[in-house]
Amino acid sequence: MAKSLSKNEYYLGNPNIPNKNWKGEWDEKKVKYLEKSKDNLLYFAENFFYIVDPDRGKVCIELFPYQKRILRTLRDNRRVILLASRQCGKALDVNTPIKTPTGWRNMGELKDGDQVYGLNGSPCNIVKAHDVMYDRICYEVEFDNGEKIVADAEHNWFTQTRAERIKGLSGSVRTTEDILHSLNTSQGEPNHRIPTCVQGLQGPDIDLTVDPYLIGLWLGDGCKDSSTITIGKRDIEFMLSKLEGYTQYKVIVKKWKGQSAYSVRLGMLSGIKGMKKEDCLNSQLRKYNLLNNKHIPTEFMYASREQRLKLLQGLMDSDGYVNSKGYAQFYNTNIDLAMQVKELIESLGYKTTCKILQPTLYGRECAQCLSVSFTPREMVCTIPFKAKRIRVCSDKIDTRRRNQWNYIKRIVPVESRPVRCITVDSEDSLYLCGKSLITTHNTTCLTIYALWLACFFDYQNIVIVANKESTAMEIFRRVRLAYEEIPNYLKPGVREYAKTSCEFDNGSRISISTTTGSAARGQSINCLLIDECAFIEPESILEDFWRSVFPTLSRSKKSKVLIASTPNGTGNLFHKLYEGSERGENGFVSEKVPWYDIPGRDEKWKQEQLAALGSVESFLQEYEVQFLSVGDSAINDALFYELSQKCVDPLVVLDDGNYKIYENPDSTRIYVAGVDISEGVGIDASVIQIFDITDPRHIKQVAVYHNRQIPPLEFTNKLHTILKNWGSPLALIERNNCGAQVVDRLAFDIGYEKVVSYGAKIAGRNRPQMGMIAHTNTKQKGVSNMRHFVNDMKVVEFRDIETLKEIKEFVRYPNGTWKAKGGFHDDRVMAAMYALFILDKEITERYLEILEVDDYGKPCSVAPMDFGVSLFENPTSIYADFEVVGDNNTFMTPIVFGMGGSDVPAEMSMLEQEGWSILG
Repeated sequence: MAKSLSKNEYYLGNPNIPNKNWKGEWDEKKVKYLEKSKDNLLYFAENFFYIVDPDRGKVCIELFPYQKRILRTLRDNRRVILLASRQCGKALDVNTPIKTPTGWRNMGELKDGDQVYGLNGSPCNIVKAHDVMYDRICYEVEFDNGEKIVADAEHNWFTQTRAERIKGLSGSVRTTEDILHSLNTSQGEPNHRIPTCVQGLQGPDIDLTVDPYLIGLWLGDGCKDSSTITIGKRDIEFMLSKLEGYTQYKVIVKKWKGQSAYSVRLGMLSGIKGMKKEDCLNSQLRKYNLLNNKHIPTEFMYASREQRLKLLQGLMDSDGYVNSKGYAQFYNTNIDLAMQVKELIESLGYKTTCKILQPTLYGRECAQCLSVSFTPREMVCTIPFKAKRIRVCSDKIDTRRRNQWNYIKRIVPVESRPVRCITVDSEDSLYLCGKSLITTHNTTCLTIYALWLACFFDYQNIVIVANKESTAMEIFRRVRLAYEEIPNYLKPGVREYAKTSCEFDNGSRISISTTTGSAARGQSINCLLIDECAFIEPESILEDFWRSVFPTLSRSKKSKVLIASTPNGTGNLFHKLYEGSERGENGFVSEKVPWYDIPGRDEKWKQEQLAALGSVESFLQEYEVQFLSVGDSAINDALFYELSQKCVDPLVVLDDGNYKIYENPDSTRIYVAGVDISEGVGIDASVIQIFDITDPRHIKQVAVYHNRQIPPLEFTNKLHTILKNWGSPLALIERNNCGAQVVDRLAFDIGYEKVVSYGAKIAGRNRPQMGMIAHTNTKQKGVSNMRHFVNDMKVVEFRDIETLKEIKEFVRYPNGTWKAKGGFHDDRVMAAMYALFILDKEITERYLEILEVDDYGKPCSVAPMDFGVSLFENPTSIYADFEVVGDNNTFMTPIVFGMGGSDVPAEMSMLEQEGWSILG
């Protein structure tokens, strides 16, 4: 009876969640803690609010000075608005494979709302798929099972060190660099290990039309073109008794002459009610495309754990082996099938190792086979000879077993590559990555103030709103976890404990709301918390929500409002409220947390972030917390005026005014072409921008081609002609839509060898593609790169006033993207952006020799790589008439350069006869 009463004191029997019946034992010390926590927010936070520390595991938070300042401001003021620096991203290579309930996808393909798997094997939601980041310090992390994962230096991993293992500690969160600096023990052994998904991945119970065990058995020992299975003499009696249980099939047995093996065919029984021809095993194998194509069908790989275990039992009964120590192996000469079996075994929660073997028979080599090895904890086969060797473990989660951990074997620096981070809503914030399902980690902010208010003050209605409902749910989940960690004597009992709200027996309540819902609007709210306010879209709905909620808050003399966000341009509600608070007009008290307020961030860190972002402007918004105007031009009036003073009339105007040339081609210079392509129907234009990038500290626009009427096929020929005018330079051509036919024809039909390719991986393309892939992330990076050289460094000299005018009307939109204002065009801008993209370090190092970089990691001195002969054709030679503008009315005769200094008299003579001049 006492035990039953004790259970009734907790919500759903959880001892960390007392309910209204809880009757704890009180003493003078506990009462003192309770009173002091209520009176002192900082005392409560630093003594009872737990976080996971990278080195010490779960500890009470140690507040930084800026955090103490903000908490005091929240405590002492009714209306607070916080302008906060963005946190650093902890990210994986965008090509890291991530298993989802619908199949494998790359990290770069994931988006908000997608599902991945948590450490417990259950699907969890992606709360936030963060933007792709570039130029990060990256490492390749290699595990003892052979898996390799590329992560940036600050990516978080949940690991257990040898010292923690000895002390019985579960482990803690560490960055890649933290692990690198303590990679091995003093004995030279791996120091860090990561838990495996011991429970295995959880999947739905799928209505499979053929038994998984039977499919596994046939995949291992079945005839590839029929429903016949080969069974050895030792196992025939057991297997026949097992197969006879499949009463829908006719079992036909045939013994091989002179061999200790039998052929067992599963045919169709006639006369069974409801049985159809398509129900026979042969038809089922054909249905799953297995005949002459052995593989595990997708449906079976994502079925329930029980169904997948039966599939493995069939595979192990046929092509598996278990040694006397309980160590299991699966062998098969079909390497692709064996790799699928490896994935299947890992999905059941086992750590595997695999290797290619070269078996021999009577001294002769046979076909290579793949061996997949693991240590089972349950019956992964049914044949008695094998099954009796398995050491079944009643507790599948035995952390003492080495095979339930992945050990970090090696960490080596690698070339920087695009990386990104995802935030998930699993209970421990862990998710599985890589083909071997390695556990990784992400972090989210906790709301100390909301928990303190709910625990120690009666009848407080606290509502959390965020830019997305999933984000609000993540904040609320963190509050719940923090509630469960504090001592029971500090907590009010629970009346309701759901995923979106909880209610305590002191009358206080915490819930989440969306700006589109009406729930919050009809409530009497004591505390409203709005996170990432500047990123709530659409803005009109946020403003409508604010107008309906704020009057209710204003009527109370004690209600509180906390609004927090990173800047996201100007003109939105967050910007208006913050500016009003700075002027003392709206009753809000403002707090600002720039990057230098956060411990560990110094000048070196700043330079690293500047290099990663590639733009001073981006750093000012993300970390210096400055509001950059939405809707404002890419260049302000002062810069437009300064740049326009250098615009000149072209030397030559060709092609009915479409092709403007501003200086003579020079064989000693390095040129680059940026190309934006349209359909040629009179709306958007196809544009070629030629820039001289010989000195990246003084970049010059030397030619522009602009035509709204030219169709893509004809434009390809025009593009090729213009490229030859400038010595066949590197060409960065947008591939999307009709651009694909231009790129492919130029590269493959005409044979142009200097087409720059970039962005396929970022865009999630399965294979490399020629040209520049226009994707949200590549465009964002390209515009940021262009603005670095145009706005920040001021090293680009424009000669074409029309290009400059387009840049003036090229504006930032509320979602952070850049494009032309309504009614304007940005074709010239995009072509210029692609041309300058050649000076993004990731592209530059593939196509040019970088001699020097600036403080932001951008190339400031380059040299051409040897691409062989470069031909400069006189752009006027193909025209009977052309207009010469300005004083200089001469053009070079055609020239050849780049012949590597070798003398080829015959070739030179031939070129001279055709009217070419030979340089040096």
